[in-house]
Amino acid sequence: MKTIGRVYPAGETALLLRQALGNMRSWDDALADMRTGKTQVYGFILKPIGKIYHERVKRPVYAWEHIKDFILKITAISENAKFKQPPQGIVAEYDDATHWRHQVITAR
Repeated sequence: MKTIGRVYPAGETALLLRQALGNMRSWDDALADMRTGKTQVYGFILKPIGKIYHERVKRPVYAWEHIKDFILKITAISENAKFKQPPQGIVAEYDDATHWRHQVITAR
């Protein structure tokens, strides 16, 4: 049965998950691992519904209804998912003149 609905690419899905569930994990990596069956979150897996061509490459897309159901299931189970945390940077000393590959950052 065909359905018309809103779909999101993997990057935007990861952003939606971070906004709703916080930084309990790296959502980009978690989505990639869920696609290959390597991981799950509290026993739940969010699978893409298909692929969309973007710049001559097929990219996975996720249905909004599936994303919403996944978020609701996780928030019902997990206490960690309830606090939404903004991105947290670290204070570090760095040199603009040094190439990034040769510069090791240490947190202060």
